[in-house]
Amino acid sequence: MDIEKIIARIPSMTPAERQEMRHNSERRLKDPKLAGQAQAVLDALERQAAAEAAALAERVAGLPMARRVAEAFTAKPMTEKERDLVQVLLDHPGSTSKELSRALGWEAQSWHLHFGTMCQQRQGRLWPAARAEKRDANFYSGILAELSPDNRFTLRPEVAEGFAALGLKPADKA
Repeated sequence: MDIEKIIARIPSMTPAERQEMRHNSERRLKDPKLAGQAQAVLDALERQAAAEAAALAERVAGLPMARRVAEAFTAKPMTEKERDLVQVLLDHPGSTSKELSRALGWEAQSWHLHFGTMCQQRQGRLWPAARAEKRDANFYSGILAELSPDNRFTLRPEVAEGFAALGLKPADKA
């Protein structure tokens, strides 16, 4: 099969098929005879990913924040741990990361790390993370939560509304 036919199939491939294609192409980069074709496939995969990300961003841009939250967590359902991350914040608004971690039976500020990762994985369906004020990185937890000057987290009201649509509410209101 020639390279153009392979590249033409990319839009109809599943994520698993694309990942396998990426893996195979990365392996073929090491072979001087195949490196050019392998790079062409990798470039096509990147173009497709960028086009799909742009189309998704455009599609969700006009949705209200609560609807974006519901969509993001429907498209990529929460794990049990992620559900716990959200629930503990719903149940303990205005808590520090250390307090939220402790409420989950975890050490240090583990809550913040896991919550930020959960947000980062869905930011394409939500909205971009702002830059962190105290370090040179994005503040992914800030996508869904507000952080007070004294480092206390609270879900944004519209975000809480989106989670309520998915059945997640503070324990005292469930």
